[in-house]
Amino acid sequence: MADDNKAVIFDDIQQIRIYDPEKFNEAVALQEQAVSFVDKLSIFQNTVTNVVNSVEQQGKQIDQKKLRAIGLRLKVKGEAELRKRKEDELRLRIKEKQIELDRYAAEHNYLRKVEQEQLNLIERLSFTD
Repeated sequence: MADDNKAVIFDDIQQIRIYDPEKFNEAVALQEQAVSFVDKLSIFQNTVTNVVNSVEQQGKQIDQKKLRAIGLRLKVKGEAELRKRKEDELRLRIKEKQIELDRYAAEHNYLRKVEQEQLNLIERLSFTD
C-alpha cells in the first residue's frame, strides 16, 4: 500500500516526520518555487500597473494638448474673422470720410466761387464810384 513508503523519521532539525524525506524535500522545493512565482507575479503586476498609469497619464497629456490645439485653432479662426470685421469697419469709415471730404471740397469750391463773385462785385462797385 501507500503506507508502506511512510515511516516515522526525524529530519535534519530533529522534528518527527511521517513523510518520505525525498517527497518532503520536493514539497519544500515546490513551496519555494511557488513563493518565488508569487513574488515574480507581484513584481509583474506592479510593472503592469506602472505601465498602465504611465499610458493613462500620457493619454491625458495628449488629450490636453489636443484641446489646447483646438482652442488655438478656434482662436486663430476667430482672430481672422475679427480682422476681417475690423477691416470692413475701416473700409466703411474710409468711405464715409471720403464722402465727407468730397462734400467739404465741393463746399470749398462753392465758397471760393462765392468769394470770387463777391470780390468781383466789390471791384466793380469800387470802380464805378
